[in-house]
Amino acid sequence: MDMTCTCGKWEANKISCSHLIAVCAKHNHDVTEYMDHFYRVEEQYHSYEPIFQPLKDRLEWPEPEERRTVMPNPRLIRKKGRPKSMRVHNEMDDNDRELPTSLWIENG
Repeated sequence: MDMTCTCGKWEANKISCSHLIAVCAKHNHDVTEYMDHFYRVEEQYHSYEPIFQPLKDRLEWPEPEERRTVMPNPRLIRKKGRPKSMRVHNEMDDNDRELPTSLWIENG
């Protein structure tokens, strides 16, 4: 009767949740009485009552007063091939290049 449910779906969506449907089925109530009126079939029919004017053929459209052409930004165009890495190298990369190969050879 308070039109609330502990799941919160009914208050949030204004559509009957499964708990409300179960209670209405048990007590022989109409579930649509507890729905928001926007979701009823009659309201959806009313939304299509006004007559919409169709668009004219494209040949009958008025010409624009000025025409603009949009050119791509040349800095954003990618070149062919694999893109080069934009990673910033630091002192850790320099240490990775120097492998201790002499120790490996001495110890076998």
